[in-house]
Amino acid sequence: NAPLYGYTIGINPMRDAGSEYKDECEFNLEFAKKIAAYLEARGATVVLTRESNDITMNEKQRGQILKRADCDIAFEVVCNHMSSKSRGCYARYGASKEYAQELIAAYHAVTGIPYQNNHKSGIYKKTENVIHYSGCPCVRLILANWDNSTDRAIIQDEAMQQRIFE
Repeated sequence: NAPLYGYTIGINPMRDAGSEYKDECEFNLEFAKKIAAYLEARGATVVLTRESNDITMNEKQRGQILKRADCDIAFEVVCNHMSSKSRGCYARYGASKEYAQELIAAYHAVTGIPYQNNHKSGIYKKTENVIHYSGCPCVRLILANWDNSTDRAIIQDEAMQQRIFE
């Protein structure tokens, strides 16, 4: 009944007290906490890089938290801010291309949110500090365009969140 027993999974809810995107910052943290609870119920040990919205850390510090926890795998959750007419999700990766492909394909299939700019694969190679310093396969999952009301409604819907977690 605990298929994830023995695995340590890191989650970095992006943005924090220093962010200009307060609503999204709060959403990222709550979303990460819900994912953490879902994974813990399946036996995983979950490490969050922050557990409140009043913490300010740079990406290197967040990556080091995941590395010290010796995570088997990690991911970051964040939303983009683009024109309110734009939609899209995608994943960024460093060395974990297959992980990024699987994660974004599953996410896209469940949510129906198009890949940003209709990018064919929905993935982009980019080594950012958290990905670089985490010491494990790590992908940044851009959930949606926060400024687009359709995208935001999809990711804020609790039934949809449950489907995403599963």
